[in-house]
Amino acid sequence: MNDETKRRLLDALEACRAIRRFSAGTDYQSFVGNELLRAAVERKFEILGEALNALNKLIQSLRTNYQNCAG
Repeated sequence: MNDETKRRLLDALEACRAIRRFSAGTDYQSFVGNELLRAAVERKFEILGEALNALNKLIQSLRTNYQNCAG
């Protein structure tokens, strides 16, 4: 696993952990009513999406490189 892959996985993991911490003990009504909490959780979901999208691109690149070498 290369450093870029590790960094993106760590970004995704940290975002997930933050979402859990931020929303722990909060019910739906409290979440909806707390603009600051919603903004923080939404931002972490953005970071998670960016990390997973970057991982997908890395995987596609590796797959293409492998196919070019193998075929």
